[in-house]
Amino acid sequence: MASIQSVSRTLRILDTVAANPRGLTLQAIAREVGANVTTVHNFLATLVHEGYLAQGRSRGPYTVGPRLLALADTIGVVHQELTSVALPWIERFRDEVDETLHLSVLVGREATDILFIESSQSVRFTSSVGKRMPLHASAAGKILLAWRTPGDVDGLLDATLPAYTTATVTDRTELDRLLTETRDRGYAVNLGELDPAVRCIAGPIRDREGQVVAALSMSAPVFRFPDDSVHELRDLMARTVQSITDRLRRSTGNHHSEPAVRAGAGGETA
Repeated sequence: MASIQSVSRTLRILDTVAANPRGLTLQAIAREVGANVTTVHNFLATLVHEGYLAQGRSRGPYTVGPRLLALADTIGVVHQELTSVALPWIERFRDEVDETLHLSVLVGREATDILFIESSQSVRFTSSVGKRMPLHASAAGKILLAWRTPGDVDGLLDATLPAYTTATVTDRTELDRLLTETRDRGYAVNLGELDPAVRCIAGPIRDREGQVVAALSMSAPVFRFPDDSVHELRDLMARTVQSITDRLRRSTGNHHSEPAVRAGAGGETA
């Protein structure tokens, strides 16, 4: 348990520093991760020694180090294959529904957008590359949790699940039930659990080995995403993620092929 806590604290420190490109002082990092200065200093000293963080001068701010940057570049190459394969299909989905689409992967303990395409409508959900979402309160997060072992899920969730709206599921037993339901039906929904004005639906994208490596999600304002649209959207979502998965499995380096057939007509969301 102590080792798991140490790993978790290390990841939180890296996340905190990475989110502040100008750097953070020891005191600021300790405050952000909720630990005492002495403990955090020991972690920072190790991370600087190993090259994952850098400190330009004594008692100066800590910034991202060369080894972490190299790791990010490596991950970027992997994500580049995924995004280039998925992009034509995601564009086709967006054209069918004119809503915002996101491609998300697990980074640390959060669902993180690596690609998004916005709706053209005046009222729309916006995002950005690198935007992070809690796993238990987002459709993409549920997809990224659903096919993992119970032990993995335990390691990815806090003991107490925070509530973002009155619809957020904060009971672990209920969340486990929803994850089972997600596996059984092949998609996840977020009905105002993160933002009461936004609803989402998401599906799994698998790699060549059949492992879920990403989630494709569609976000829309509540007034354009009524309950009766879920059944039609789930079919379009299923066809799209299956098409991306099939293309990933066949991929041999030519990642820019356009879809040969239409992904299928989606339901109206207005």
